[in-house]
Amino acid sequence: MDGDLISDLDAQSKRTGMSINALVNKILKESTLHAYSTKEYSSIIVPGALLRGVLNPANEEVFTDFGRKNGGGVLKDAVMTGGRPKNLETFRYFLRDGYCGHSNWAEYFERIFEDKIIIKLNHSLGMVWSKFMKEYFYAGMCEVLGKENIPEEAFSVTDAGLVIVLPISHGTVK
Repeated sequence: MDGDLISDLDAQSKRTGMSINALVNKILKESTLHAYSTKEYSSIIVPGALLRGVLNPANEEVFTDFGRKNGGGVLKDAVMTGGRPKNLETFRYFLRDGYCGHSNWAEYFERIFEDKIIIKLNHSLGMVWSKFMKEYFYAGMCEVLGKENIPEEAFSVTDAGLVIVLPISHGTVK
């Protein structure tokens, strides 16, 4: 590594309180997770204000249709490329670290209650974004876990997010 890169890593290490080694591992993990999908699916960063402008009820069918048609393929390709097993843990990994952590689609919260796992994806983009995420992640989860295992009613939408409630029996919970 060149001197400028080491200086940048050292500065970021001090800001985050992480060792340089831990920081490099985190950066490489995130890069590996997303390198394929961002290139293959032509992902771009869009300012929140622009996204809020197009997320209106008149465009709802465009967003939900896209989510329904593409969520499964994207996650299937990511799972195959990453060599991860098709299970709930893999779905949670991509949802938590990829879509929420790296791509900032929503804030990820998870809770285990009795025999269920409750995943909440909170955001401030309104109902159309919630419906898009429902279609996208439902298609993705069906691809990863099998359509016969995922009831559509496990997904609930609100203006401020998406809630997914599944029995723990759908996969390993760590």
